[in-house]
Amino acid sequence: MSLFDNIASILTRSRSVILTTHITPDGDGLGSALGLSRYLRARGKKTRVINCSAMPPNLRWMVQDGEFTVWSADRHEQRLRGADAVVATDLGNASRLGRMEQPVRRASGTRILIDHHIYQNDLFDLPLIVVEASSSAEIVYDLIRHMGGEITPDIAEPLYVGLISDTGNFAYS
Repeated sequence: MSLFDNIASILTRSRSVILTTHITPDGDGLGSALGLSRYLRARGKKTRVINCSAMPPNLRWMVQDGEFTVWSADRHEQRLRGADAVVATDLGNASRLGRMEQPVRRASGTRILIDHHIYQNDLFDLPLIVVEASSSAEIVYDLIRHMGGEITPDIAEPLYVGLISDTGNFAYS
């Protein structure tokens, strides 16, 4: 069974999934998390994108109401601990989770990483790292298609933001 198969199986069985990305999130990290969150939510999963940093003003237009929140241990620790899966996108290394690093380490659900950066993993159960990919958004697209999913405009938009962010508007790979 491939890593794509393993991750697809975990996400299919999961009822609740928390998604996150790195501190000071960019278009790829947020776009990847939002695109996957929307796909999973359309399949009946309870999802939330929680990040230790606020949404950058230039990306606020991309977020739907109630889809993103800034980490607060008081409000989110139990939810994170009880999630069936925790997915981090475009991370680079665990320290870039900021205040969420230790809570993610304590999470009881399967910890999944989707990234295109070389990563020394000491945190994630299923690290999907594809260094040949242009962006984490490209890997999320491939994962959704692997799961038999349709890329609706609602899902495509944040993935497109991730692609253009990490390729400099397709100027480099």
